[in-house]
Amino acid sequence: MSNAEFYHYIHHGSEERNLEYKCSMNWDSEEIKSKITKTCIAMSNLPDGGVIVLGVKEIEKDVFYPEGMLEQDYNSFNQDNVQHWVNNHADPYVLLTVKKIEVENLKYIVIQIKEFDLYPVICKKDSVTINEGEIYCRPKRKNESVKIPSQNEMREILELGVKNAVRKNLYQCHNLIKEVNKELDTQDNSNFEKEIEDL
Repeated sequence: MSNAEFYHYIHHGSEERNLEYKCSMNWDSEEIKSKITKTCIAMSNLPDGGVIVLGVKEIEKDVFYPEGMLEQDYNSFNQDNVQHWVNNHADPYVLLTVKKIEVENLKYIVIQIKEFDLYPVICKKDSVTINEGEIYCRPKRKNESVKIPSQNEMREILELGVKNAVRKNLYQCHNLIKEVNKELDTQDNSNFEKEIEDL
């Protein structure tokens, strides 16, 4: 993530479907792990995924201020721990990256979540705020991570899954065609060389 992208996220000033702010918090808390995992699953079910920025506080309703994180909270996050815990509660998996960023002596954690590869991500294990078998999303009506509230959100996720499956199949077909063409070229060259020898 470039500095320009990061500045955009922390100074955007409002949450979006693909952007969530959280104040300084400690990963060692079971409740915090559960809340962040819920958001990760929800954002993985979004087109293009999303970003969680820790260190931005809501000072009044829908007004956010980048104040950074406490040192002990900042140090509690790392790629391995977050990725392991999230994916221990998600099926098939969440593709995420944890970045530690320091700007103007303020520290932030940025968690980037990618859109799911082929199958929508489902919670596979209970915790404080998440339940086995539930699918979480970020509805258009409100910027929050919730269990699928209506057929509209379910349809969006299903359409995303179909699109990703088609893309994967096209990619596999493209590679197959390349392999076939390569074999045909090799065969043609071999036949040509044989014809030259027979002259």
